[in-house]
Amino acid sequence: MIIPSAKSYCYLGITFSLSGSLKEAQKILRQKGMRAYFSLKRLIDISAISRQAVFKLFDALILPVVSYGCQVWLTSTSALDILSTGTVGKMALLSQFAKDGLENLHLAFLKWSLGVNRKTSNAAVWGDTGRHPLAITLLKQLIDYRNRLERMDVQNAPNLVRAAYVEQKTLQLSWFKSVAGVLEVCGSAASSEGNSALYSTPLFDSPSRIRLNASTIFNSIWDAERICNRKLGFYNSVKHQFELEPYLKVTSFRLCKRTAQLRTSAHQLGIEKGRHGKLALSQHHRACKFCSTEDQDVLKNMLELPFADLIIEDELHVLRECPAYHTLRYLLPDDLRVHSSLTSPLSFTKVWCGEPPNSSQESSRPDPTQKSPNSRQNQSIWPSEQELGRPHSHFELKTSCAPVLCVDT
Repeated sequence: MIIPSAKSYCYLGITFSLSGSLKEAQKILRQKGMRAYFSLKRLIDISAISRQAVFKLFDALILPVVSYGCQVWLTSTSALDILSTGTVGKMALLSQFAKDGLENLHLAFLKWSLGVNRKTSNAAVWGDTGRHPLAITLLKQLIDYRNRLERMDVQNAPNLVRAAYVEQKTLQLSWFKSVAGVLEVCGSAASSEGNSALYSTPLFDSPSRIRLNASTIFNSIWDAERICNRKLGFYNSVKHQFELEPYLKVTSFRLCKRTAQLRTSAHQLGIEKGRHGKLALSQHHRACKFCSTEDQDVLKNMLELPFADLIIEDELHVLRECPAYHTLRYLLPDDLRVHSSLTSPLSFTKVWCGEPPNSSQESSRPDPTQKSPNSRQNQSIWPSEQELGRPHSHFELKTSCAPVLCVDT
């Protein structure tokens, strides 16, 4: 019987190609993971469960699908290239982590869970969810597998997998070199993980300790790049550590979504809309239309004046200063109305909304139903009841997240 030639074949669930590359295997696993992802989206009501429960569903139902055989193909991912070569000092490494198809699936799931759009900054999504790239999560399985092969080699086990490992080591092939590079960069021989004799020799490394060191390296890369990201100016003022944010523990998906949109700049404020397309060519597109004017020609001419200082419609302006949202600030409960600076730590149930009114100010609260004689075009500066009650209006997108702005504790 003549065995036909083929460019690729599947053996024990892993697709091998003629060139030896395992990219095709990752591509097929990603397709299977996408099917599991869309099945999960059809079956669950994301508004009825917490974000933590959604993440657990991913780890239980999708991660096992996409991680099948990761001990073999994980070394061919971009994340392992970074960890094995030690190129930690270079910039733009987060984009390299996101290049892998499986990590792209992971990020898509996280953005869907948060309710933000697909163009949201990956750094903000990783940071708020406190989840590391899948390659780092699966690194423990790779090191466990390497330790098992090394143990076979020490015991001179008479089997085929040990012979293949010895050949990898002797010829310094790609899989062995990548694992050795990871151990060198993230290694912890003679780990401090208890008194286990398994890791008492330099030949073996603690998988958990290796993964922890890799997570620390990723955290340092994340911290350096988010600070340099101009889009995350507001995010950097309220985010200082890589960890799960408390607002994601709130059951209400609507509140989590609006808070995530505000924190990650996935909103429709002028500061964000003015970053894209032709609008990015001039600053006047980012100005607050309520506090200045809606006439773009006037704003454009103002920029040509010396010492021109436009009022930019950014997150802090909407939350603390813009008079268009005074009503929403005053409608907050008194225990949520807190005055604080950017650097002060606040509980995640607090909100920046300006100086809280005292007893003398309570009686002078403006009536939202009355028009101000000095308002622009003699219109009320307070949002109408229709705007406040409209569930999916542009107005709500810009303001409904204010009562649940979450800041580090």
